[in-house]
Amino acid sequence: MRFSPTSASDDLTASGRSSTSRLNDMTGRAVLFVLMLAPIPLGSNRPFFWALWALVLGVILCAYGFVLYRNALRLRLPFSVITGISILFALVAIWMGLQVLPIGSVIPLPQVQSTTGYSFSFPSISLTPGDTLLALLRWLSYGVLFFLALQASVRKQRARRLTLFILIFVTAQAAYALVAMLYLADQVLVVEKTQYLGEATGTFINRNTLATYLGLGAVLAALLALPNPPLEETGVSAGPRRRSRKRSFDLSIKSNTILAMIALLILLSAIVATGSRMGLFATFCGVTTAVLLRLSSWRSRLVAVAALVVGGLAFLSIYGAGTLERMITVERDSDSRLTLYEDTFDMIADRPLIGFGAQSFEYAFTLYDTDPANSAFTFDKAHSTYLTHWSELGVVFGSVPILIIALIGFRLLQGRIGQGLRDTEICAALAAIVIAAVHSIVDFSLEIEAVTFLFVTLLAMGVATAHERGRKQVNQTS
Repeated sequence: MRFSPTSASDDLTASGRSSTSRLNDMTGRAVLFVLMLAPIPLGSNRPFFWALWALVLGVILCAYGFVLYRNALRLRLPFSVITGISILFALVAIWMGLQVLPIGSVIPLPQVQSTTGYSFSFPSISLTPGDTLLALLRWLSYGVLFFLALQASVRKQRARRLTLFILIFVTAQAAYALVAMLYLADQVLVVEKTQYLGEATGTFINRNTLATYLGLGAVLAALLALPNPPLEETGVSAGPRRRSRKRSFDLSIKSNTILAMIALLILLSAIVATGSRMGLFATFCGVTTAVLLRLSSWRSRLVAVAALVVGGLAFLSIYGAGTLERMITVERDSDSRLTLYEDTFDMIADRPLIGFGAQSFEYAFTLYDTDPANSAFTFDKAHSTYLTHWSELGVVFGSVPILIIALIGFRLLQGRIGQGLRDTEICAALAAIVIAAVHSIVDFSLEIEAVTFLFVTLLAMGVATAHERGRKQVNQTS
């Protein structure tokens, strides 16, 4: 990847002060620190780690604000750019806070009726206020990480470094998952697995969660593996860009491209080894989206899609015997899942506006579970992030996180189509949204903190890149 000699100085000038650039360099390192460590302790899917990462990110945010205030610095990307997103984010946080308050003595709350005919009253909207407080901490952590990654990604070179390091982290997770499954007695760190034996789970325990996490990395690898980046990323002036429009890709293959191809193979191998059917399908949708957005001509897009389909089928037929077997049994496995969804819809129908409280699904669902086969265990997830949001936060506020992602996706797509931006970070963010949207229909990967950290960071990098690239294009044409 080559940049014009003036690109670094232009970015520095845009920041207004060199100390701002140094601050965001440190912020970028802090973001990478969180992304590197969060997946290791079981995907950070435990209350202790939710509180820990909330504390760590809170300290980083306070330090960032202190340095800004002390040195009279300005944000590289002002809040005005994300005003709508910030308001929606704050509404969800406020609603979670209201769910915890004991307002039952002031406002009569609807009773909860179980399948056995018993009715229960609760002093707060949330059935488990303590768990809702933990959910609020997680939600605030996502907002803080988005803000920090947003500021760190405005400068093009820094965003690309973040992208490369993220790909390294995710590929390392894929490599560990394969090694642990094949040579380390199929353990999770040093703990023996009790389920998903013979399937790659990495440090996440759950195969579907690992598949989503690796799918996000596969998007980055696929984009970086494409040789000859478009001219929009090379820093060429407008004149040469118009003259060379027909040849926006150079066919030379560089070492970074080869390394990205190797990373992609490792990631795809690990995804197939998870045996996750929807994880594999969501990854294919995401990688296809990324490649189509990145390429500039319809001919290259058709060739790429054909190559993806043929290569994917060949790869699956050779290495994906377990996944193919699970695809055959999908109808049998769907029976209990459909019952789960039906019972969850009954929950939503009972409290469509207020919900049962964030992170309260596990306890509320026991009152609605109608499947006798579930007597030996309890569902702690709805196995659909959409249904989880609607059952816990209500249909209105439960739809706000989906609306936030949709607004981000619209802004990125607007920059991609309207301004012709094909930067890796923009395409990766849009592809990540596709993966999350598809897999969240039938699973809960985005409810695991380490996966959401990665997802949020990719979105922030895409938004920052689109804003900065769009601003520079406006300045060049004015």
